[in-house]
Amino acid sequence: MKRNLWLVSLILLLALVASCQPAPTPSPVPPTRVPPTATPIPPTPTPVPPTPVPVTLVGTFKEPNAGLEIGYPDKWTAVASIKGVGITVLSEDWQGVYISTLRHEEGLTREADLAEMKADLIAGKAFSNLEFADGAKTRVFGEDWDSYTWKGHYDAVKMDYTGRDTVVPYGKNLLRITTYCPVDLWSHYEPFFAKMLDSMAAPAADFAYVPPPPITEWSTYTSSEFGLSVSQPADWIAVGPPWEGKGLWLNTPDYLVSTIIWVQDGTDPKAELTKWAETLQGGKGLFNAVTLDAAKTTKILGVDAPSQTGKGKNAFGTDVHFLGAFVPHAGKMLYIVQYAQSDHWEAAQSNLAGILSSLVAWKNYTSAEHGLKLIYPSTWLDPMAPWEGKGIWLNSPDYMTSLIVWVQEGTDPKAEMARWVETLEGGKGLFTGVTLKDGDPVKILGEDRPVKTGTGKNAMGTDVEFGASFVPFGGKMLYIVWYAGTGEPAKTGHNVWPTILTSLSKS
Repeated sequence: MKRNLWLVSLILLLALVASCQPAPTPSPVPPTRVPPTATPIPPTPTPVPPTPVPVTLVGTFKEPNAGLEIGYPDKWTAVASIKGVGITVLSEDWQGVYISTLRHEEGLTREADLAEMKADLIAGKAFSNLEFADGAKTRVFGEDWDSYTWKGHYDAVKMDYTGRDTVVPYGKNLLRITTYCPVDLWSHYEPFFAKMLDSMAAPAADFAYVPPPPITEWSTYTSSEFGLSVSQPADWIAVGPPWEGKGLWLNTPDYLVSTIIWVQDGTDPKAELTKWAETLQGGKGLFNAVTLDAAKTTKILGVDAPSQTGKGKNAFGTDVHFLGAFVPHAGKMLYIVQYAQSDHWEAAQSNLAGILSSLVAWKNYTSAEHGLKLIYPSTWLDPMAPWEGKGIWLNSPDYMTSLIVWVQEGTDPKAEMARWVETLEGGKGLFTGVTLKDGDPVKILGEDRPVKTGTGKNAMGTDVEFGASFVPFGGKMLYIVWYAGTGEPAKTGHNVWPTILTSLSKS
């Protein structure tokens, strides 16, 4: 666990080299699990180039947001970048570093972004005494791209580093790529970097990343019947059932853009997609006169769900574009179809992608030890005990969004809350540098409970959002705290925390 926490902290520092885009930071980590420094840095032995060995890639990592892919060598670690949309790959000793960052803003050019990348490296101040040399080349997607090399003193680890940076086209977007390591180890790591760069999967020519819209501007609907929750823009009409079958139907007020989530029998999503395509091409089904694109996958509920897009006409003869996808859920099959009048399809992509990314399937959890039960997102880690005390600790896979239910002594929730506030404002407790306020009451164990929310920093100095409530339970006191790094992790938290809290009940 400590190694994972060090890794997250290191990635945050490394990300300054690759991108200036604001991005989420990891959720708070309890002080007892944090290495002794506020900004953990791996050991810094004197670099000694290892004996050269043939470079072999042992796995492929796929970034979950934009689908970036790269192969990585044995004992290297590949993760989704903390800063921006991209991939970070670290050698076993954390001294060889690869970082890619997707650039999807309007009006970018490769030459201008390469110059801006250099300016960002200087502004980031992770390296001092920087020296640059133009004229280098980096081979990606079978082509050699203009690059620059650099040298500088990595102040955090007190070592001289060297690197090579480039920007390459990625569909309709751009991709920043940086590789770097200690100066004395470049000849060792350069073959690894080259092998990884050669493994990168090229996107389709028309690929364009569509960032999900802010969940905070949306409303969330939870179905206890289907064990699902989904978010939609606040100005869409209330979620209801489809005209036939069981499921959820989301619509704009004019019904020109829609998402339907049918819950039906089935176990094989690929077979279901094939059957669906054959039905459409046979002139039956939801649309007719269809033209289908090649089958693909779409990330839904944390898995690559078989999917297919196409165009055709609806029952009224109106031209429409659509997407169909199938994903297993709780012994059933979710048949998801998104569609829009053709002249609204492109403009609707951000909302439609946001709906799919907001979809959460829930698992049931019962703690016999504490006499409690609740639901939690199916893509999260299995519930565990907190690092100290007794209770239930829920975490997203990257530990960036969390909720803890501590079971402790106490009978007076107001007194416990007052003591907790005093501790935090005194610079102690789980968070420091806090700003607190009264939050909206939350229904927990069947009653509306007072809530305090706030912002502050965790033990590593990371900005976080958090909330807490104290609830009497069976002669004990439930101290419940939820927290996440600011940005996307907090948006995820606001989407799932209320459902978890209201699901809490006596087992």
